[in-house]
Amino acid sequence: MAPRFELGMEALQAPALPLGHATLNTNYNIGVRCMQPISFEKIMQLLGTHSLDQRLVQGFSIDSRKVAPGNLFFALPGKKNDGTSFLQEVAKRGAVGAIVSNTYTGPNYGLSLLHVSDVVQTLQTLAQIDVAQSNYKVIAITGSLGKTTAKEFLKTLLAPHFRIFASPLSYNSQVTLPLTILQARGDEEYLILEMGMSEPGELEKLVAIAPPYLALITKIALQHSQNFPGGIADICKEKAKIFSSDQTKFALMHHEMAQTELAQCPLTTFSMENPNADLFLQRDGNQVVIHEKRSHAFKLDLPLDAHYHNFLAAYGCARLLGLAPTAIQEGVGALTLPLMRYQKIRKKGRIFINDAYNANPDAMVAALRGLKSATSRRIAVISEMNDLGRFAAEAHLQIAKESVHCADQLFCIGKLCLPIVDYWKKKGKEAEIFESKEALSKRVWEFSQPNDQILLKGARSFALESLLKED
Repeated sequence: MAPRFELGMEALQAPALPLGHATLNTNYNIGVRCMQPISFEKIMQLLGTHSLDQRLVQGFSIDSRKVAPGNLFFALPGKKNDGTSFLQEVAKRGAVGAIVSNTYTGPNYGLSLLHVSDVVQTLQTLAQIDVAQSNYKVIAITGSLGKTTAKEFLKTLLAPHFRIFASPLSYNSQVTLPLTILQARGDEEYLILEMGMSEPGELEKLVAIAPPYLALITKIALQHSQNFPGGIADICKEKAKIFSSDQTKFALMHHEMAQTELAQCPLTTFSMENPNADLFLQRDGNQVVIHEKRSHAFKLDLPLDAHYHNFLAAYGCARLLGLAPTAIQEGVGALTLPLMRYQKIRKKGRIFINDAYNANPDAMVAALRGLKSATSRRIAVISEMNDLGRFAAEAHLQIAKESVHCADQLFCIGKLCLPIVDYWKKKGKEAEIFESKEALSKRVWEFSQPNDQILLKGARSFALESLLKED
């Protein structure tokens, strides 16, 4: 196979991304090793500069702890520590070079350095060049919940039939998406990417980096609504910018949110509620029937209705890519949920349901309803939900009204949970709130007994899965 990045900057038909400074979370645990080495000199040419360094770049990293020999390190800015603070460590780990800010005037520690005005934009530009020169087609997935699950399901359904690469874990940010692109070999037929957003304009930047051939929007909910004062309507409009590229040939969206004017290409809809959708899923236990022009039956055992919704989204993508239902069936038996998505773990006789990756009102309700069906004592351990802006009080009251019917005991963390605890007590049920995760963990382990089912559901900032380690 020919090396990647064979063309220079002139290969791009569009100008480089007009990106400003991004707000960064530098707590990524990422070290990426590309499959086809490329010289540092060639990378500099692609970025419009020059170097005589012929050493081969074997991969890319933004985390000094994960740098491997031959890596090119992007020294990202940070609120506490700038990436340039770790250049000596990066050099000891065998990195070839580093991309650093123009403001950096310190030693190079034997690394080849490229000084740029914006390190993040340089990472994004390099990924944009890579996409422009590759022959694969991009499948882009966004939504408020279910992105990672739909991506993993689609990856499983497509794998027997196509050469594919999918973003790892939930890498979908302004930093992790371009890094994911650089991880691919370049000879894939499809690249499946998650595209996340927390504020206006972010999705457009990701679409500019990797214009989708097929774009999917999963369910939309109140998430990051502090940046979208119009609530669901504003979030939906912003998410629909994933359809904005003239390279997008297929658009797929949850029927209840679909607006045909949002997509420049034909829009396919899917639903578990509305039979007027192009793809309509009916479920009876683990018996699933998907209605389109014809009906197709599957056996599928997933924990929550939300997971069947994600399967329907993945099924829709596979159908738009030309797979017959019989071909899709080949992957159905291999479907697995991502980590921390309703993952049942038995520890000291207790049954923990680890759904702690993140939380918004819709996802919280879905997890609580799943707990409701448990036959043993049900304990809900939840955190407050972040970034809801003016919708926060209403959303937490919704969780109070839902949770009181789904669990026997409630433990909470975060001040926004106070109305939930008050509501429980008014209904004559036991609920407690904690200021620290240590106190919460201690109480959960003291109170719980073997065979109890314990739901862990909360915002990522609370990392409630750590309760599994603290007993």
